[in-house]
Amino acid sequence: MDLERKRRLSIAAYIVYMAVYYAAMYLPIEPLEPYLSTFSLIGDVLALSLYWFGVRCQPEEKRKPWIWFGVSAALYSIGESTWAYYSEFLHIDPTTPSLCDVFYVSNSYASLYAFISYLRQSKVELREIFSDMVISLLAAGGILYYFIMLPLFQDESLAGLPLAIEVSTIVIDLFLLVGVLLIIFGSDVRKLFSRQLLLLVASCIGFLVIDQLTMAFTIYEVEMPDFLGPLWPFPFWLLGLASMYPNDSETAEVQTTVHPKLAAALDYFRFLIPYILTLAILILVGVQLHIVHSLFLWAVLLVTFLSLRQIAVLLRNRRLMQTVQENEKRLNQQNYELLRLNKQILRDAEMDFLTQLANRRYIDQAFLRFTPPEGVTGTLGLLLIDVDFFKRINDTYGHQEGDLVLKQVASCISAIIRGGDIAGRYGGDEFIVLLPTADVHAIAAVAKRLQDKIHADDMLTARNVTLSIGCASQTSTQTTYDSKQLLKQADDALYHAKENGRNQFVVYHEK
Repeated sequence: MDLERKRRLSIAAYIVYMAVYYAAMYLPIEPLEPYLSTFSLIGDVLALSLYWFGVRCQPEEKRKPWIWFGVSAALYSIGESTWAYYSEFLHIDPTTPSLCDVFYVSNSYASLYAFISYLRQSKVELREIFSDMVISLLAAGGILYYFIMLPLFQDESLAGLPLAIEVSTIVIDLFLLVGVLLIIFGSDVRKLFSRQLLLLVASCIGFLVIDQLTMAFTIYEVEMPDFLGPLWPFPFWLLGLASMYPNDSETAEVQTTVHPKLAAALDYFRFLIPYILTLAILILVGVQLHIVHSLFLWAVLLVTFLSLRQIAVLLRNRRLMQTVQENEKRLNQQNYELLRLNKQILRDAEMDFLTQLANRRYIDQAFLRFTPPEGVTGTLGLLLIDVDFFKRINDTYGHQEGDLVLKQVASCISAIIRGGDIAGRYGGDEFIVLLPTADVHAIAAVAKRLQDKIHADDMLTARNVTLSIGCASQTSTQTTYDSKQLLKQADDALYHAKENGRNQFVVYHEK
């Protein structure tokens, strides 16, 4: 079964689970009503099965966070099972602290550790987003403190370990909130649209909402709505589904699938988050304390306009930065084009246009490249190649056909030399090959391969093309080779090849 099919099946399974759960809850189906707690556990089991598949989908070096997310889901499932055992079989509502809280708190710590591991893999740059993240965290933390944590401290029935458990859950949630803010502010806006990141952020927000709703219902003594029951495993299911997707935010594919306007809208929303939360805190202060004093209203108005002014300045700076980046990008493209043109000019200056081999200027300079280090014996071989009766080919077939012959001969030469050898066009129908470390036996073997290659070429044999080749080799312990002497020796050998009937190679030997 392929991975995409597993994802679709997991989505379908959760939809069926929720449908059956709600049917048992709201429809008059008597046999199903006693098993509502069992349905809740089924949702946890579904989430755990997703982790089983998801961890195996991830590369081995990226599995650690998802393994710990799976451990967190398992601990939560054990806590839910323990709660169901107490309430359904023992008919006891567990009170804090209880065995269930051990698994719930352990689940929170495992989730936090998993999230930290994921962030360490993501390598978020904190310095650039520190101020926005701190403002958002302080605002969100202030809301949680006022509505959740402060009532806990004021509850005289909670003290010692029960209070520590409740407070630790809030603290862990704040750390999770830090992680969510790090992803939101620290990721490239287009990468936020990757499926893994979207599901991860959604699941963490789900954990935060569920934890705080549970505490709020308990603190304010409000009965928890039944319709929330099937939703408790939902964040774990989202997280399990996230583990089944690759981290495509590391590739460029996700950037090509996001509409620019949608990415820009998310970027502006992300930019406005600190200001929205700051104004929300200020408004909540007025509502909670029933402040209708004109001075407070002026303060709200002043903070609003200061925020708008700051937003306008930052937006203007962002536009200027975008302009600078666009200009820099354009300059980089122009520099790249100039470098490419300079390389092309240099290449054209050192290359024969017709044959695409090195020209004579480059060959003359190449002798210096093969200079042996001082005190080290070096050998340099040379082939001087002439196309036999090339004028006759031009007269018979035309100059255009003659150019094709030269190009084909050059192609044959390139095919039989080594990577470190240099082949060039040395004159009208004359070619040259420099062979470092090649003695007389090696250059003779190369010359033989070249003639065999020419004789096997259908285009050249159809026009009776043959080569005369002069071969020479020089051994030196000096800092340079005597190029003039080596060329003269190869030219003498070429002369003897032509005198002896052409279509052959001759190796120069000292007399």
